[in-house]
Amino acid sequence: MKKHFFFLLLVLFGYDTLAQNELSQLRNLFFQPQQAQSFIQLGTSVVSQDDIVIGYKGAATAISAQYKDWPHEKLSAFNEGKGLIEKAIQKNPWNAELRFIRLTIQCQSPSFLGYQSNIAADCQLISDHFSMNYVQVKDAYWQNVIKFILQQELIEVAQKNKLQAYLI
Repeated sequence: MKKHFFFLLLVLFGYDTLAQNELSQLRNLFFQPQQAQSFIQLGTSVVSQDDIVIGYKGAATAISAQYKDWPHEKLSAFNEGKGLIEKAIQKNPWNAELRFIRLTIQCQSPSFLGYQSNIAADCQLISDHFSMNYVQVKDAYWQNVIKFILQQELIEVAQKNKLQAYLI
């Protein structure tokens, strides 16, 4: 019995380490446009049920739409990715990283797809997380988040000004 218990612990901790490694890789690739294919390949193949990993899987699937040949394939991939992102946010609506993933896809998607309605709310939640110290503002990931937001035309100047103060 003890042998089975220790084996189960080993499997559980090994799975958690694998999920953390995948998440770390996804976060790194997410900010490297020249590595889009690598992000898509890793993101669409992950099996973790972690909400944030599912959010990145959704982003990778949505981004993969631009590499599809036929319009119906493009729309299908985009909608599948969007669905995964929305599912992850529905399970964890206050997670700033998930909101940033959605914000990124919404800022980059064509307006005719109708997926830009949460930009202001997502940006506000991210800004609130910064002001309440819910995220590590000095962390390279969150600095990249700020830089991304500051470059987006669809984000209001007032929101950009709030976030500019956190840029190092």
